[in-house]
Amino acid sequence: MTHRLKRLLVPVHDAAAVDAALPRACRLAACLGSVVEVLYLRGIAVDRVLLGEGAPPAALRHRLDEAEGAEDRRMAAAQAAVDLHSGTHPGTQVRWRVAAGAETAALARHGRLCDLIVLPRHRGNATTVHGPQFNAALFETGRPVLLLPETGDALPVSRVAVAWDGSVQAGRALADALPLLAGAESVTVLRVSDDPQDGEAEEVVAYLADHGIAAAARRVAPAGSVADTLRAEVAAAGIDLLVMGAYGHSRLRERVLGGVSRSLLSSAPVPILLAH
Repeated sequence: MTHRLKRLLVPVHDAAAVDAALPRACRLAACLGSVVEVLYLRGIAVDRVLLGEGAPPAALRHRLDEAEGAEDRRMAAAQAAVDLHSGTHPGTQVRWRVAAGAETAALARHGRLCDLIVLPRHRGNATTVHGPQFNAALFETGRPVLLLPETGDALPVSRVAVAWDGSVQAGRALADALPLLAGAESVTVLRVSDDPQDGEAEEVVAYLADHGIAAAARRVAPAGSVADTLRAEVAAAGIDLLVMGAYGHSRLRERVLGGVSRSLLSSAPVPILLAH
């Protein structure tokens, strides 16, 4: 069976999100032979209006008109940004779609009919880690998420690391990443363990070999937290994509106690492919 990522979904709510994600998504799509679908999440204007108690109907109508106008301008700017970036990537098919209503519900619905969701992480963007769009993409679609760092042009990728902890989430991320691993120049399976007899990384390498993917196993003893260890390994090896399962523990436990997912997603300088 051929593993393919044929439809990449880029959810946006303004031009800044388009600028942050679409150029990199187009470069990745060109390597994979994929279509990029930009999904504009249009808010409902009435939700942006503060309905003051006792406000005259005319005042409410004025506020609603202003909110609608602002949303129209925001959407037009986003579409113009899509047209601009599409023009610089003529070999990639880029589709524009608009989903009105609750953003998270729309993203969840459309996300289930794609192969990979590409989310930018940049200041002031609602798709930042732990934001509603990120949560909807990761937890409500059943699809992998490619979280992009705020800066950098590290797509397509050549050096990939798979963070393996043996969890269900790690297994899903590994399977979802097969098309990217197949095109990489090097693949390293990272296993953070202080047990010299731990052979799980080698088992993953054997699994990848059955898919025609050559990989190397690397077991490293934890130096500080697991997240710090992985971060150091990624930097030292010049990795440009990290593949990992997300939130093997509950989100509440990660929030209260901290965790590998929370720590890495908040500060990783490279794209991360996630699955839950």
